[in-house]
Amino acid sequence: RPEDHAEELRAILDRAVRDRVRGVDGLAAHLSAGLDSAAVVSSAALARAAEGKRLTAYTSVPMAGAELEVPVRRFSDEGPRASMLAALYPNVDHVLLDSADREIGEDFDRHFFASETPILNACNQVWMGAINREAKARGERVALSAYFGNMTISHGGGQLMHAYIRRGRPDLWAREARLLLASGYGTWPNLLLTTFGPWLPSPWLKKIRRWTGRNAMGLEDFSSLRAEIAQDPNFRAHLASIGYDPDFGPMRSRAETLRYVITRIDLLGNVAKGDVATYDLETCDPTSDRRLLEFCLTAPDEVFLREGRPQWIYGKAFGERIPAQTLNSRNKGYQAADWLP
Repeated sequence: RPEDHAEELRAILDRAVRDRVRGVDGLAAHLSAGLDSAAVVSSAALARAAEGKRLTAYTSVPMAGAELEVPVRRFSDEGPRASMLAALYPNVDHVLLDSADREIGEDFDRHFFASETPILNACNQVWMGAINREAKARGERVALSAYFGNMTISHGGGQLMHAYIRRGRPDLWAREARLLLASGYGTWPNLLLTTFGPWLPSPWLKKIRRWTGRNAMGLEDFSSLRAEIAQDPNFRAHLASIGYDPDFGPMRSRAETLRYVITRIDLLGNVAKGDVATYDLETCDPTSDRRLLEFCLTAPDEVFLREGRPQWIYGKAFGERIPAQTLNSRNKGYQAADWLP
């Protein structure tokens, strides 16, 4: 039954969390207003309560008085919603941190020396460094994160719509599309892009995304590559040979998406080792646990998108542990909102 898959997902995450916190005295955790960290922190709080221990949850908030420029369907301050989750668990100490005394770039040399890898997000590095410093000052030795949760516990399952057409089941596509539209989680442009996007040539896909007001960014829009290099046929042929899509088109399946990301996150191991060297803090991500990855690769698509609800399995597995406002939010927090682009 679909409910059985949800129970198994919850059990696997709980085990992944317990395996990382057993015997740890000083435990920290990153807590945003999103689904992934909410599941990890709630699971850790329950595990710590069984041992009579506490944990500290850290949330990055904007600097007071900073000018904020927030995209549509985002919100700038994740503190209030994160506090709602923390308040559900008496053994969670919630700390709100801003980066008022930090500057972009001040950690670049130290980060590269310790991790031997470039910084992926200069703005986020500011608040991540601030949390690591505070955790070190409090004597905490392990920090839980949830970087990989988007690919595992909270995956939306939208590729199912493409799969229905590819399998020759327009009847199932029509049923799920009707439910998505009725629930408000789907729109016609998004449904059509998700369904037919994997078959569209990249230039067409970009034009349709711009026409519908969606993100049409390619590699050259946010990297340091000059546009003429990013569009060079030889360079793009090289990227294709290693399975990298510089236009970030829709994937054909959930498993393909997961594998695509798995093969490109080795550098996070370098970052974690750098945190140990710099802050004596071991960063652990239960949402990337191998057992969890294997479960998500073998679970049917229909438990991730079901009854007109993306992330259906997440709601069944963790809905009783987190605030309804977090579970049902249609908007996402905007990290580093106080650093304007």
